[in-house]
This record gives sequence, structure tokens and C-alpha cells, in this order.
Amino acid sequence: MIHNMRFFILLFSVITLVSCKVKNEVIRFQDELEFGGYCPDDGTCTFSVLSQKVLKVKKDNLGAIYQAIAEGNKIVLKFEYSRNEKPNVADASYKEQVFIELSVDQLEIETEVLKHVNILFARLCYCKGLTGYYRVRTGKLAIKKLLGETYNISLKFEVTEVPQVVTQIEQIFSLSS
Repeated sequence: MIHNMRFFILLFSVITLVSCKVKNEVIRFQDELEFGGYCPDDGTCTFSVLSQKVLKVKKDNLGAIYQAIAEGNKIVLKFEYSRNEKPNVADASYKEQVFIELSVDQLEIETEVLKHVNILFARLCYCKGLTGYYRVRTGKLAIKKLLGETYNISLKFEVTEVPQVVTQIEQIFSLSS
């Protein structure tokens, strides 16, 4: 009888330890979902999901394009890289932004034909003649559903008009708040 009791206690202990191990793995996976992908070492990056918005591309008086985000029925993903500013240097700020407009009913995409997707790249700096907004036409975009309202975006792209620091975005994001 005592032998059977020890066996059950040992079995219960093993099951409890294994159950805790599985729980820790799930928590670790969920924590990874909160963190972003690649960001250059010399700056900070942010990623935002803007629901019920549209990305409008407008032109100014000189024919240069710029973005306007307005109320709408789509989702706009916004990635921003801000280079760390050098102290005591005037006009040293440097930012790159990427805006991607997605239809709510067609979130899963895999394409190398970016002219059919509304993607805008911005280089914002004191870079005479090499700043502004540009349409992204070259690259590859893949958005895959993971679990529930969670997705993975992978964008590798190139703009030919200006130099760029960020050439890829890898990010896990969620549509639920």
C-alpha cells in the first residue's frame, strides 16, 4: 500500500512538472509576439496598426507626393525608423517610414508585384534633394495569418530614387487591441 502511494505521489509530481514546463513555453511564445523584428542598431523602430483608415497619396504644388491617413474601411500598417541624433549637430534628425494599406477582407498576401499594393516609403531628413515620399514598386510582400487575429508581415523592398537604410520589415502584429 505504501509502495502504491509513493508511486502515485511520484507520478503526480512528474505530471505537475511537465504541465508547468508546457505552460512556460506558451507564455514565452506570447512574450515574443510583443517584440518587433529587425531595427538598425543606430536607432529605434516603431510599428503601428491603424484600423479603419486609408492611405491617401496626394501631390503638392511642385508635383511631389506625400501621404495623408484618413478615416476609411482598410488597415494601414506604419513602420518608422528614427536614427539616434548626434548631440551638438544641427539638422541631424533622420527618419524613414513605410506605410502599407491593406484590405480587411484580404489580409493574407504573397506578392512580388508591389504596384498593386499601396505602399509608400518616406525619407525625412536634411538631405538636399534626397528627401520625400516615394511609391514602393520593387520587392516582395508576404503577410501570413498565425493565430486568431495575429499576423506576420515580411516586406523586402527597394526604392531607386533615394538611398535607404531600411530595406526589410519583419514583424508580428495583432489586429485585436
